[in-house]
Amino acid sequence: MFGNRLGWGISAGLTVIILLVLHWVGQVSAMSEPSRGVVSRTGNVALNLGEHADMLEVIQLPFNPQAVLPSMTETDDAAPLYRKAIEELKSDKFTYRDLFETGKPRTTAYKDLPAIEFIVEARNMREMKLFAAQPAKVIGYDKESTAPIEAIYYVGKAASRLALYIENDKPADSLILAESVFSLGVKLCEERIRWREFEAGAELVRDGAYLIHKLDSARAQAASVDGGMKQLLKDRCIPLWTVIGSIDQDVIGRTAGDVFYIAKNSPERLWRIEALLKLGRYKFNAGANGRSGDQRWAKITVRRMANDASLDPVVRTAAKAADDLTLPQFNMIGS
Repeated sequence: MFGNRLGWGISAGLTVIILLVLHWVGQVSAMSEPSRGVVSRTGNVALNLGEHADMLEVIQLPFNPQAVLPSMTETDDAAPLYRKAIEELKSDKFTYRDLFETGKPRTTAYKDLPAIEFIVEARNMREMKLFAAQPAKVIGYDKESTAPIEAIYYVGKAASRLALYIENDKPADSLILAESVFSLGVKLCEERIRWREFEAGAELVRDGAYLIHKLDSARAQAASVDGGMKQLLKDRCIPLWTVIGSIDQDVIGRTAGDVFYIAKNSPERLWRIEALLKLGRYKFNAGANGRSGDQRWAKITVRRMANDASLDPVVRTAAKAADDLTLPQFNMIGS
């Protein structure tokens, strides 16, 4: 009798152990859930996407661009002019570099600076498909992937510096430049294929609006642009980018679930793109205390999304870049 009890007790114990092991294996191999509570000491960031999925809603600029620049109504695509500005910058980068870095131009006539003249010509155009038309040129892991964004930003900042330099002697030209900087910034923010494009656009929007209001105080809407953009960045954008863009191994290890959730569910395309690129890195590094299951699911997720014909082609471009990332490439770019 006692032997039977002992046997049943051993069997029950083994069953419990097996169930615990299976539970542990399931937990380890599962995809992480979205985080709860503070995940980054920098900025005291807590996403809590399970309760605040509204953070991922499509970004809307907190102002009406045409209230600031009423002439911004032309329906032509400004992209060809901005591409010309980028090429012009490449051909004479020192002229624009000196203006950007010192604020002292070689000439005060913007018509003698072709890259700036191109963005002036585009200032009243409302549409732009600068990078969306060829997303693979800016969606990737090396520095070259954001080089075109940096180039057009560079032109915009040079125009902003020139506008400040001539505001007293040539206020009419200064206002034209301010409008051009604002218009470029708006279009970069509205296209926002990459975080860097949105971030650059936001800075140019604020620069241009400040100068527009300073030179033409009748445009009262321009005065509220800076505060609205700061609030948008603080409340919705910086917290998400702090998580997605982090290279802190602790943050990476704690927020894999957030990155998966964003990549699969975000209505805002920008965040899906950046989250997918982060998942490409997760294939090789799940951060401090990260889980092997997240690395496995990162590979599966980017592969599935790269092959999903129903997705936005730009999002699929990001998924493909993530799927194609190799270990040697990852080792070159880091976490």
